[in-house]
Amino acid sequence: STTTWDNGWYVVNSTVTINSQVTVSGTVHLILADGASLTVNGGIKVAENNSFTVYAQSVEKNMGTLTAVGGNQSAGIGNRYNESVGNITINGGTVTAIGSYAAGIGGGNQGSGGNITINGGTVKATGGGYAAGIGGGRSGSVGNITIHGGNVTATGGNVATTGQRVAGIGSGFMGSGGILKTGEDGHALIVVNGGIGDKRNQKSWSGIIFEGDNGKVYGNPTIQENIEIPSGKTLTVPENTTLTVKDGVTLTNNGTITGNGTLDGEGNLVGSGTVAQTITNNLKKDSAVSVTVSPSSATYGSKVSITATISRATNAITLAAENQNQVEFFVGTNSNKKSLGIVNVSGDT
Repeated sequence: STTTWDNGWYVVNSTVTINSQVTVSGTVHLILADGASLTVNGGIKVAENNSFTVYAQSVEKNMGTLTAVGGNQSAGIGNRYNESVGNITINGGTVTAIGSYAAGIGGGNQGSGGNITINGGTVKATGGGYAAGIGGGRSGSVGNITIHGGNVTATGGNVATTGQRVAGIGSGFMGSGGILKTGEDGHALIVVNGGIGDKRNQKSWSGIIFEGDNGKVYGNPTIQENIEIPSGKTLTVPENTTLTVKDGVTLTNNGTITGNGTLDGEGNLVGSGTVAQTITNNLKKDSAVSVTVSPSSATYGSKVSITATISRATNAITLAAENQNQVEFFVGTNSNKKSLGIVNVSGDT
């Protein structure tokens, strides 16, 4: 129920709803415990010369959640009308921020913004009218926006006079600033509705960035968290670019992966989507094949039976259709091998 957060650490360890604005004073750290939920109807005010940092207890499926809905002309997380915002850092958790004529995360209406940093977690930020999803409010300036990790969706608000959408990431309508940065080893999945306002740092981006339904891999990122390419979206892995999936991490592809680049790593690729043949896909898991010969010892010229038993790949997206699974038998090795023919697989044999 506390609405003034002074210097120090705060923990959300249950389901909490605050129906008024929360004011951050000084340097405030907020930990979202697993299974906990905090909803702030009125927004979290982070004024100039103050800083607000969010952490999750873990990155598991039950990581804590924060929902901040801005009040009158105020950001979900940021500042109010005509006021400057301090620094905002999100290191984890499931964070949803909705602005009211202000950024979801960042500046209020006509307010200036500080620096915004997201290092992890699932973050959804929606700007109010004339405001960016992450960045500035209407006619306000904003500092640097760094998205290093996590699953981030930023949606800009609408301009009532034109019907156009404001930048998902960047400055608000008639605003300034908001350069997007990712850091050298950025690995976030960033989905932007409304575009990116300032792309001057694009050559040094690292991660997966979608603008609308089309995305691109920048740099050579290594995915650190489970991410999904939704149905209807297309991700391009350019030539000489490698998208690596870390061991224990799953890339779910329900859309399309195309390009001439490489998928690599020890992680998993699953989902109902497609991977273009032009992609070098090292994420495919080879089926385990054991071969038996009966009789195991035979005289020259006698008949032997060779049986291959295979176990299906655990990576569902790489499985051929049931009637297309085949095994090719060879005698010999390397360049000296001779094909004995291709046999369809019946069941697992």
